[in-house]
Amino acid sequence: NADGEGAAGLEYVLDGELDGTAGKMVYDWSTYGRIPLGTNIMTPAQDGTSYQLTIDSDLNWMTEQILAEYVKQAGASTGKAVVMNVKTGQILSLANNPGFDPSNTRSADAEDLGNRTVTEAYEPGSVQKVLTMAALADQGLVTPTTRVKVPARIASGAGYVRDSFDHGDLQLTASGVVAQSSNIGTILLSRQMEKSALSQYLAAFGLGTKTGVGLPGETSGSLPGGDMADYTRDQVAFGQALSVNAVQMAAAVNAVANGGVYVQPTIIQSATTADGEAVELPEPTTRRVVSEEAATMALEMMESVITLNENRAIPGYRTGGKSGTAQRFDPTCKCYNGFTASFVGVAPVEDPQILVYVVLDEPTNGNLGSRLALPAVNDILELALPRYNVAPSTTPAAETPLTFE
Repeated sequence: NADGEGAAGLEYVLDGELDGTAGKMVYDWSTYGRIPLGTNIMTPAQDGTSYQLTIDSDLNWMTEQILAEYVKQAGASTGKAVVMNVKTGQILSLANNPGFDPSNTRSADAEDLGNRTVTEAYEPGSVQKVLTMAALADQGLVTPTTRVKVPARIASGAGYVRDSFDHGDLQLTASGVVAQSSNIGTILLSRQMEKSALSQYLAAFGLGTKTGVGLPGETSGSLPGGDMADYTRDQVAFGQALSVNAVQMAAAVNAVANGGVYVQPTIIQSATTADGEAVELPEPTTRRVVSEEAATMALEMMESVITLNENRAIPGYRTGGKSGTAQRFDPTCKCYNGFTASFVGVAPVEDPQILVYVVLDEPTNGNLGSRLALPAVNDILELALPRYNVAPSTTPAAETPLTFE
């Protein structure tokens, strides 16, 4: 701000450490000026701690340009993107659109000054199915080829749940349920699991609590407890009736890509004192959420989303992904109004290194995450993978059946 104090973002959170200590000078003074042989004590200023972020500034700039283009194409009100290192949880890019000119904040809209990737809570939609399937696989209830007969609709609560596309009876495998993004199929599979177990798995994936990434204003989102109603469990299984922030959801899916191990997302890489000495930083927390076998099965289902349509592939790399098309809760009317379209992608599937998650709010030129957000994810992955020297895939994509006779 005008007083040189951190007013937002990391400048606000770390203001005390960055600021250092002001210097001072004490000396004797007379009518004629400083007294030459009088007191003359100078205390030099001490620089504050310097912080190195995990953000790749060039990649961040490119991500911002890509996000801005796809927000425009979708006719969305806002957009956000997260790029993570799968193994370390380091955030390589955080992008928001619309943004603002930091040298002229007075001209910016107040709602554009924050960091939407942590401050905004929203219902994630079908990206959530990745977590549901990983939990089911960990319980031994699902494999990629588990068969499920999917009717045209399913009773839930006082009404019915339908899929986003009209259909009669379908015979899908679990991979087909994910690839076709069937809410009904997901409900049928998730009903095999105790509600308390589902809630515990999602909590272990980091939902319902702040990530502790270190950015101000982070929302914890909301996660129903194990005593949720049956119809709430049905909704939670496919990504409604709970809320997340973008970094939180990216970190949750990242746990699946990382062999079932959750790694706390971080944005500060290192810190040094004014003397150049390293400052010890808290170690990111890690925990196993699901077995490596369960994570591999969920990742195989994610790859089915890409192999379903050859236009979704990135040349040279096996990728996995999941779209989200969620009804959007509007706090102004306390009702559902519009949609949130999203897509998460990881690559390469055989040894995931980079995760990209893009969320588009209130799109007006369609609402499907697979059409609006997937191309943005692929554009970012195509830049990030070679930038980080990720070798192309040498094995073919898994040929997992999506239907059965």
